[in-house]
Amino acid sequence: MKLLAEIFLVFFIVFFLISCSRKDEPKIIEAKVIEYKIEYIDEVAGTVPTKILPGKMTLIFTDRMAMNYIEGFLGQFTLTYIADLKKETVITMLKLFDKNYFYQGSAGEQPAGIAPMNGLVLEKTDSIDQILDFNATKYILHVPGDKDREIWCTPDIKIKDLNITTPYKSLEEVLLQFYTELSVLKMVMKANKYEEKTLNSEIFKVPDKYLEISRLKMEKILNELFR
Repeated sequence: MKLLAEIFLVFFIVFFLISCSRKDEPKIIEAKVIEYKIEYIDEVAGTVPTKILPGKMTLIFTDRMAMNYIEGFLGQFTLTYIADLKKETVITMLKLFDKNYFYQGSAGEQPAGIAPMNGLVLEKTDSIDQILDFNATKYILHVPGDKDREIWCTPDIKIKDLNITTPYKSLEEVLLQFYTELSVLKMVMKANKYEEKTLNSEIFKVPDKYLEISRLKMEKILNELFR
């Protein structure tokens, strides 16, 4: 009986170790991808002409995770937000030439660099349109001290808390056109492509080469880009 118990214990330990290792292995996942065209409100941001800035943003999401990123200057600049939709946490990642930084936000915290637009009010309208073959509903964005803007979103894609990387956390529908502010950049994002892809789950992890920094330092770096 003692020998049998020892064999069972060894088998259990081996099975446990194998199970744990499998959890860490990359997985092939089904994801949805929306590409947005970026339209800048101003011709200049600080001292930088906006016409030389990145012209698109890409959003990749599953039921659990989401990632949106902007890349420019021949790959020398990439700003990425990785969101855990269940935990409501967002990681901000910044690649700037040979420097790689990330900031781990706490639950419910807005991503680093995104202006909060305090006091915003979203007014739902009766306007319905088709955007990328999705039914889209028009909202009017009211922000104190700023002009009203159009927001378009769709109820056709069922996903919860996808908007935690934007100022529109309370809006449950997927954004197809929206206004946002990154540092001093004022932008309108307009969806112009949608597809479903098979991807590696590793895309939602922070690479080892990235150095963790504070929110204050991350936002300081972003702000200094446009001086």
